[in-house]
Amino acid sequence: MPEAPPPPTAERRPAWRAAAVAYRQARRDGVSHDAAAAAAEASLREQWPELSAKEASAEVVSAIAYASAHHTTWLWDGVGLDGLVGARQPTSSSGLTTGGG
Repeated sequence: MPEAPPPPTAERRPAWRAAAVAYRQARRDGVSHDAAAAAAEASLREQWPELSAKEASAEVVSAIAYASAHHTTWLWDGVGLDGLVGARQPTSSSGLTTGGG
C-alpha cells in the first residue's frame, strides 16, 4: 500500500483544507469521485491560483490521500453506499440485490 503524503506545509495547508472540504461535501452530496475531485480542484485553485491545472490536480490527489489516511472518519463520515453514484448494491448469495437504494 502506498504511503500517505507527509503533512501539508504551511503554504499548502489552506489549499489542501479547501480541497478536502470540497471533496467531502461533493461525495456526501452523492457525486462521483471524478466530479468530487473536480470540485476539490476548483476550491484548491481559488486558494492557490498560480498553480497550473496539472499541479493543482497533483495537489488534490495529495490532499485527499492525506485526509483519507490521517482524518479518515472526518472525510468519509456521511458517505456510504446510498450516497455513492454508481456504487454496487450488496448482493445476496443468489446474486440478487438486497435493496438499500
